[in-house]
Amino acid sequence: MPLKALAYILATFLLICLLPIIGASCAGTGGGGQPADSAAQQQQGGQGGGGGGVSPAPNVGSPQSIALKSDKTQVNVRDVGGDSVASITATVVDGLGRAVPGSNVIFTISGAASGGGATIESPKVTDSNGDASTKFTAGTVSGTLIITAQVSGTSVQAAYSQLTVNAGPPNVISMSRSPANIDGLGIDAVESTVSVIIPDKYGNPVKNATPVYFSTDYCIVEAMCTTTNGACSVKFRSSEVRPPGANSFATITSTTSGQSSQISDTTPILLSGAGASFTVDNMPPG
Repeated sequence: MPLKALAYILATFLLICLLPIIGASCAGTGGGGQPADSAAQQQQGGQGGGGGGVSPAPNVGSPQSIALKSDKTQVNVRDVGGDSVASITATVVDGLGRAVPGSNVIFTISGAASGGGATIESPKVTDSNGDASTKFTAGTVSGTLIITAQVSGTSVQAAYSQLTVNAGPPNVISMSRSPANIDGLGIDAVESTVSVIIPDKYGNPVKNATPVYFSTDYCIVEAMCTTTNGACSVKFRSSEVRPPGANSFATITSTTSGQSSQISDTTPILLSGAGASFTVDNMPPG
């Protein structure tokens, strides 16, 4: 056989035998001569900045401050209509202002409106945002309220005093006058002060600026006043038209709106003294 042909056959044989080995070697390297799996693992590890993965969040410090807020500034005493419940949230943070979860928060109430069966749910635990939420439910006493929140086992606390409990609507009118007797039959503009006190059904003074309207069957009376701390007053004045007789009464009526209807009260004032006009007959000659 010629030498050239023999060399061709030998080269073909070697190529057939070595081709699988060369392919396996190429498939087992990652471009730079490294195994593919090793290269992928190295790339993934590099994403963590050399730390082997995502860095965990820094540790949160201990509670350093607490803040309070409410979803309302006013509620009503219970069972008079309107809302008597407020949602209160306490937020606990560390010295860097980061939310502190898992803190036990104790809520307490004080002030005038903390009586009469008022309640606040306590304790509550802060969530991942550092918030502990609770509910205040008003009782039967109106007035100012102070809500205090304290992180259990610490001196960290805060107070909230911007929630007011309003009284219910007027339940009754109590009316008086002073003096009860005026020398007003013959003299104009003699005054008596007419006063009203108006509580709700629990005895709380009705809320400020409640309007009260007045009328009289004789003389004149101021038409309206508005309450402050559940009370207000107007002036009654002697004038025409006066009641008949030497000693006669004028009746004053006060009216305001109750929970479901108008409520009213009356009080009398005695007008005494000489009549406004008189005639004398048969005078003896002078």
